[in-house]
Amino acid sequence: MERILVNKNKFSFSFIKADKKARLGLISTPRGEIRTPAFMPVGTAATVKAMLPESVIATGADILLGNTYHLMLRPTAERISKLGGLHEFMNCPLPILTDSGGYQVMSLSKLNKIDREKGAIFNSHVDGKKYTLSPEESIRIQKKLNSEMSLMASTYVRFAFALPLIFILFFIYYGKFDYFISAIQNKSFVSYVILGSVFQIVFTFLFLYLFKFTNFLIGTALSKTEVIQIAFFEFIILKDYLSIYAIIGIIISTFGVIIFSTKDLKNIIKGFFSKSTVIGIFCGTLLALSIVFFRGSMEFIDFTQKNFDKALITLLAATIVQTTLISVYLLFFEINQFSKIRSNLKLSLLAGLFGFSATVFWFYSFSLVQAAFVRTVGQIELLFSYISSRFMFKEKIRLIEVFGIIVFISGLILVVLNK
Repeated sequence: MERILVNKNKFSFSFIKADKKARLGLISTPRGEIRTPAFMPVGTAATVKAMLPESVIATGADILLGNTYHLMLRPTAERISKLGGLHEFMNCPLPILTDSGGYQVMSLSKLNKIDREKGAIFNSHVDGKKYTLSPEESIRIQKKLNSEMSLMASTYVRFAFALPLIFILFFIYYGKFDYFISAIQNKSFVSYVILGSVFQIVFTFLFLYLFKFTNFLIGTALSKTEVIQIAFFEFIILKDYLSIYAIIGIIISTFGVIIFSTKDLKNIIKGFFSKSTVIGIFCGTLLALSIVFFRGSMEFIDFTQKNFDKALITLLAATIVQTTLISVYLLFFEINQFSKIRSNLKLSLLAGLFGFSATVFWFYSFSLVQAAFVRTVGQIELLFSYISSRFMFKEKIRLIEVFGIIVFISGLILVVLNK
C-alpha cells in the first residue's frame, strides 16, 4: 500500500504495509515522525540513564517516554514549564510520550491508596509527602510538561496581535487619533474601560480553571447565566430596562442552553452546590460586568453620535489596557512565553485576525442595543456548532438535547419579538 503524505502541522497515522496480522505504519506529529512498531526508550525522570539525547537518537529511536508521576515529584511540572517545557529541559527534539502516572498505582501500591472521589493518593518515595494524582491533575501536569504556550500567553496573543489591526482600522477610518485622545481625557470613560478589561481577564483565568474539575461541564454551562446577569447589571449600573417578556425570554433561552450543553438535568441538580458551580456562576458574573462596563464606557463618548465611532474608540482603549496588563504579567511571571509566541507567529497572527474581527462586531452590536439582547441572540452560535458537530461526527441526538434546543429557540423568539 502506498504511503500517505504526512501533514507536518497535525497528528496523523499512515498505514504503509501489512503481512497477515503484522503491519507497518507511520505516526506524524508536529515534533516528527514515529515508525511503528516503535522502539521507545524510557526517560523516567526526563533522561534516559547514562545516555545523551544524541546517543538515544543514534539507536534509531523515534520517540521517548517520560513518567508523569516521577516528573511531578522532581523537578516538578511547574519548574519544567518555566524552563520551556520537557523538550527544551531535556534538549531533545524527538516526540515525547508522557504516561498518566497510573502504572505507579501498581508498582508503588504500598505507597498509595485509592480514593474514588479524589484519585490515587501517594506517599512520595522521595520525601514521604502526600500527593493526589487524579485524571484531571494528570492531564494538567502533562500540559505543563508540554508547555507550548501557557493559557495566559494564548490570551495575550488574542489582544496583542489584534491591537495593530485595530490601530490600522482606526487610522483608515479617521485618518488621525483625535477622537481617541478626546475619549481618554474623560476619567469616567477610562475607569469603565479599565474595569471592563480587568473583569474580562479574570473571567478568562477562572473559566480555564474550571476545566480542572471532574464536573467542569456543569460549571461551564452555568457560566452562560451571564446573559441573565447582564440584564441585571445593565439595570443596576446603566439604568437600562428590558420588558418583562424579554427578561422571561432570556431566562428561558439560558435554561435551554444549559440543558443541551450538559444533557443531564439530574447532574445539574446534584452538582448545583459544588465548587465548580459556584465558579461557573461567578465566571458569568465577571463576563457580565465586563460587557456592561464596556457598553457603559460608550455612553461617556459625547463628542460623536455615531455608534460605530463609540464602538471603535472603546475597542481600541480596551485592547490597549488588556495588552498592557497581560504584558506586565508575562514579563514578571512567564517571560519565557514571549519566545514561544514568536515561534508560533503564524498561528498567533491568525488568532489576532479572528479575534479582531469578532470583537469589532461584538462592540458595534453593544453600541446599538442592550448587551443582554445581543448576547442572547449571540448564543445561537452554540446551537450551530452543536448541530454541525452532530452531523460531522454522525452522533445520535438525544431526546434531552432536542428538548433543550426547543426551549432555547422558544426563549430566543420571545426575546426577539419583545426587544
